[in-house]
Amino acid sequence: MHLQWMAAALSVGIGFGLREIVANFVSGLIILFERPIRVGDTVTVGDTDGVVTKIRIRATTIRNWDRKELLVPNKEFVTGRLLNWSLSDWIRPGRCRSSCAGRRRRPRRRARSPTQPNSS
Repeated sequence: MHLQWMAAALSVGIGFGLREIVANFVSGLIILFERPIRVGDTVTVGDTDGVVTKIRIRATTIRNWDRKELLVPNKEFVTGRLLNWSLSDWIRPGRCRSSCAGRRRRPRRRARSPTQPNSS
């Protein structure tokens, strides 16, 4: 009789423990597919702000301005308040593809008119 109550209590405890793990796992899948944050984004989650360095299934790593890495459960990104400072920026650090200042572009070749003879 006592063994059944112990098994029931253990099952309830495991169920409550797994609920958080499953919630973080599902939130991780939502983040990976929906992509509200990406590696390199500057974010604020609750009172934590910094740059996203890793996105994993269970938790995301954020490096704050003191260069400390914090593991934030993915559930916080989906259910909590998330402010992504660089989500809609089209220029991201280290990924600029425009011509740099000081470099000259090559002049474009002019299209030949149909009346010009072929020079070859």
